[in-house]
Amino acid sequence: MTKRPVIVDQRQADLRKIDVEIERLEKQIADKRAASNADQEKHPLDQNAELQKRLETQIRALRGHVDKLQKDRFDVELGDLAEPKRQQAPATPAKVYREWELKPVHAPEYPAIARTEENHKTFSDTFERMVEWAIYRKNLGLKEAGCRPDQKVELDLVAMIAAQGDAHHLWLSQRCAAIEKRLAEVEARPTMSYRGVWSQGTDYRRGDVCTHQGSSWHCELESATGLQPGDGLGWKLMVKKGRDARP
Repeated sequence: MTKRPVIVDQRQADLRKIDVEIERLEKQIADKRAASNADQEKHPLDQNAELQKRLETQIRALRGHVDKLQKDRFDVELGDLAEPKRQQAPATPAKVYREWELKPVHAPEYPAIARTEENHKTFSDTFERMVEWAIYRKNLGLKEAGCRPDQKVELDLVAMIAAQGDAHHLWLSQRCAAIEKRLAEVEARPTMSYRGVWSQGTDYRRGDVCTHQGSSWHCELESATGLQPGDGLGWKLMVKKGRDARP
């Protein structure tokens, strides 16, 4: 018994093939969109602007493929009624981009000295080198991501990157101000220091402790130089001399 030939509806087969490809691309778009949204929901300091930009570029490219497939599907549905495809224009030569010219910059160390009016230039020069290092690192990241130095970008992306830099600066500035205020409060607190037996020529400060005539005294002024414990202000009795024991 001869087998009957299998009749294939070529139009339906073509539509099914296009639908499968569209479904695959839509899933990739959804996955990349979810990854981008998840990063945007993080704290601004934890977000990865380079990752978001790369995902948005990939999503736009995938969306372009889906749009083309949708048009192809519509043409298949129309069949003979579809407009004849125009003759493909000759391919335009690929744009030649400028190459990166990056000179390695090493991160400077923050000056481990107390900041004063005299050494202000040391801090400003170090900050400028820090800016140069940060620019180098950003450009290096773009190069490793496959971007070009003369590649066009959208203004909303530029605004987002600039805003993140401003937010970092504002956040750290306020944090440093809070730390400096707390440090000033701690340094202003007097610390107790034993200075031995009281002496007329010793420079005594608030928090200093000395002994005089068998008693212990605590300095109450910012400077009590020349003030004898027990004579007026300047010293507070801590431990009073006890009575001598019987022989």
